Amino acid sequence: MSVPDKIVGYLQRKQLVSIKDVANEFNISEVTAMNYLSRLTNLGFANRIGYGKYEYGKSDDSSIIITSETRKIIDLVKRFGERNVLVWSINMLSHYSHYAIGNDLFFIETNLTYKTSIRDILLQNDYSVVMDPERRDFKNYTLNNRDTVFVIERKEKYGIDKDEPMVPTIERIWIDLYYYITRKDLNFSSFELGAMIGNMIKSNALNYDRLLYYSNRRKIRDEIIIILYELMKKTNDAALLNVIAKGKNTIGVINQVLDGASE
Repeated sequence: MSVPDKIVGYLQRKQLVSIKDVANEFNISEVTAMNYLSRLTNLGFANRIGYGKYEYGKSDDSSIIITSETRKIIDLVKRFGERNVLVWSINMLSHYSHYAIGNDLFFIETNLTYKTSIRDILLQNDYSVVMDPERRDFKNYTLNNRDTVFVIERKEKYGIDKDEPMVPTIERIWIDLYYYITRKDLNFSSFELGAMIGNMIKSNALNYDRLLYYSNRRKIRDEIIIILYELMKKTNDAALLNVIAKGKNTIGVINQVLDGASE
């Protein structure tokens, strides 16, 4: 199935689209739009990042560190299928950290069917396993001498690195870290989390639309918008400006509103 150039051009221009977006833009059925986007994914022009959501290409500058210990965990649980298990750790963002991350923390996301079996395999391999962790677990994991693996039940799997089908993108990892720090008292430096996103921006590795999409899934989009707005003021990043200010002169209006409010 060939894909019309206008579809490719639209995806490249928008960077992030849904099946419905393409169907409405070109007055075609959603089935046809889905087929076009699936074809572009197979050709390497797009990545599927969520149900009905596709992004254009992938930044060659993004970097996820998969340590030998993380690879070992991936190998232990891959028997349950790439579609059913997602593995990530804090050290996957160590490329963007200011300092060497010491005691790593591992996450396995899976469905109800495989949770117990995954726990048993990890225990057999001498891991400390926490099922569906509570606040106290996130606060105290650094006290454990063994590697800690949090096994979390999540019903959806999205935001996957296309080269590592059991690993999330850097944006999804960062958003989840922010979520666990602010909602679950994860014992990790908020300052270092900020350093990570700053270094991602400097290395041109961050996909802003993808970041906002994941933050919306976590219901923290407003907070991330505030962070991005403050970063935009410091960096004058044109791409970041376009993400925040979808309408013409939006940033100017925002600044005038803030000036008025401070009088």
